[in-house]
Amino acid sequence: MFFNGARPTVDWQLFFWILFSLWILNQIGSPIALWIDASNRRNKRIDKLLVNLDTRFEALYRFGPLYPDNEAIDEQMEEGGDEGFDQEQIAKYKLDAERGSAWSQRNLAIVYSNTHCYRGYRNAVYWYLKADGRDNLNCANDIADCYLEMEQHDKAMFWYRKDIRRGGKLSYFSAGKIADMYAEGKGVSQNNAEAAQWWKRAAGQGYKWAHYALGKLYAEGAEGVEKDEHTAYFHLCAATTGKDAIDSKFVQTTKDELREKIGGYWASSQEEKATKWVESREKV
Repeated sequence: MFFNGARPTVDWQLFFWILFSLWILNQIGSPIALWIDASNRRNKRIDKLLVNLDTRFEALYRFGPLYPDNEAIDEQMEEGGDEGFDQEQIAKYKLDAERGSAWSQRNLAIVYSNTHCYRGYRNAVYWYLKADGRDNLNCANDIADCYLEMEQHDKAMFWYRKDIRRGGKLSYFSAGKIADMYAEGKGVSQNNAEAAQWWKRAAGQGYKWAHYALGKLYAEGAEGVEKDEHTAYFHLCAATTGKDAIDSKFVQTTKDELREKIGGYWASSQEEKATKWVESREKV
């Protein structure tokens, strides 16, 4: 400062503190900048993965309305996931979905859900909801699966129950998912007895993995479910018998261990019972 024409004085301690603070901010700022840059690059990769379906494909108008073969779509999904669809095919789905085709809306939703990221599932729900209930399409199970992946359990439970009320082709799967949610306490209070009831419902429709879940539950016992090795063995036999039987070394090992515990006579009785049960369900 100036005092009566004297030379200004410099607070060197303050000056060095300012320099030191600027150096600290620079050291902290560099990792933050790198993190922000990495986050931006990741978002760009996600946008590319989602194909940016708003890209203009004007030449595709010459194809006219498209109603894809659903079996072919399923085969593509098994072969290569979202990469199983070529970009031209995706563009055709997008174009026809915007024109109002329920089947294209459904197939476009499949493409989105197969990206296996939150934004993909969110977009899949959007298109599933547009297709649901139109042209005999029931997308309730698919919508519920997307909500479950997004960990929106209340909505997932609502749509699984809705699928069951509709009596959809995958209602057994929806029942199994509800059972899983009760067993794991996802969106509901954990309740083994309630889980068992839903697994029984799914098993009654021939869902093999529900039989396996029941077998495991009764073999070990749990709160609300009494241990019953005979019932457990019955369900494991049903899981490994008939159409869509579970072919798993682990399941077979569990089954063999139970057979030794309950004895050959009772095991044979449960095997016969399970075979008759499965045959009666597969005839329906």
